[in-house]
Amino acid sequence: MSSDHLLTLKRPATNSSMNVERWAVIAASIFLFILPITHTVALRLLCLVVMLSVVAYAWWRNPPPSIPCKWPLLLWASLCWASLLWSIEPNYSFGELTNEVGYTIITYFAFYYLTRSQDDWRIWRTTLLTSLCAISIYAIYNYAKHGTWWTAGRVGDRNAYSTYVTLMMPFLILAITQAGIGLRKHQLSWLAVPLALISGYLTLNRIMWPTLIIVAVVFFVLYWQKTLIDKRSRRIGIAALLLICTLSAAQFWFVSHQKIVPVEGATTNVQQSFSSDPRLSIWSYGISRAAERPLTGYGYGRGILRQDFRDRFGNPLFWHGHNIFLNYTLEAGIVGSIALLVLFAAIAREFWKLYRSPNSAVWIYGLWGLTMLAAVMAKTMTDDIIIRENSLLFWAFTGMILGLGQRAKAPIAENHQRPSDQRLPQ
Repeated sequence: MSSDHLLTLKRPATNSSMNVERWAVIAASIFLFILPITHTVALRLLCLVVMLSVVAYAWWRNPPPSIPCKWPLLLWASLCWASLLWSIEPNYSFGELTNEVGYTIITYFAFYYLTRSQDDWRIWRTTLLTSLCAISIYAIYNYAKHGTWWTAGRVGDRNAYSTYVTLMMPFLILAITQAGIGLRKHQLSWLAVPLALISGYLTLNRIMWPTLIIVAVVFFVLYWQKTLIDKRSRRIGIAALLLICTLSAAQFWFVSHQKIVPVEGATTNVQQSFSSDPRLSIWSYGISRAAERPLTGYGYGRGILRQDFRDRFGNPLFWHGHNIFLNYTLEAGIVGSIALLVLFAAIAREFWKLYRSPNSAVWIYGLWGLTMLAAVMAKTMTDDIIIRENSLLFWAFTGMILGLGQRAKAPIAENHQRPSDQRLPQ
């Protein structure tokens, strides 16, 4: 089978479960569209129920390739649920486990099964781009109307939305890479980028901009390693990368400047914005509390010590450790934090295996996955925002990447080609 044939491969029409599976595809599309929209939890859960029911039936009738990362995922989930045994607030932990472990695993399994071909990928891509454009325009409109980030609407708070934009940027770079320049049918990809950046800027979230620099560097470096391009194209690419990094650094400086009221000039203000940042104090307190129960933690849920943090700092916004690994240590002990690290490492290994493929129909998705993981690591070092809708989006992306990659590897393995002889999947 040729790689070009793979790129246009259709879903098999002979499977008797296809009519049923269409309902799961519809539910999954609605699910992806509404993820960044607040106050849609009931509809989101309904979509998950439909996806779970249909995928369970279809999985039984037509099992997919062996699901990657199942043992690290089981270890992580087991340790998280085990924390109920020693949780200082079991009811709270149970609710968090349902949202952050139960629903995310369902999402991963569902999108792993449902992403079987380029047809499925195009559905997800169009849905995600349309949703991003719609929510970005709505966020910009709300900001223009109210003069501030308006959380009373259908948009999440500043941290949640900036994390959503951060998660979407590797996807957007992939979409543009596949679209190329001047292709009218992919104009939505090009429209989504400025809308995402403008709406993301309005959140005044600082860490988003260094994260976007990391995303750009990781993507471009790995991309160049897999493509054979001439010196002129490489120079253009380097110039584009430098431009992206410069603009992101400028935005980081400007947002830092906006964080506080001007006093002695822009440079002093940026320094003040860092010196007055409470994270060092929060991390210090979090580490001291983790040391009190280093093996078990206090029970699952990043807010398991929320009242303690608020009492200590006198601020309702300072209610958890503001670092994903510190939070996991507080929740499930050092072992829980190690289990999370093992899970991320296992996912990275699967993405790397896809990236090492000689065919662009596979490695481009491994590249997307590695870039997304880099974004997650960077964004969660100063806050723990891969929760709720952003956690579901991360696991949906992971399921898409591994679902498509696992299915593509087998037929492509029959026809190895040099990367320069292949075109990216459209």
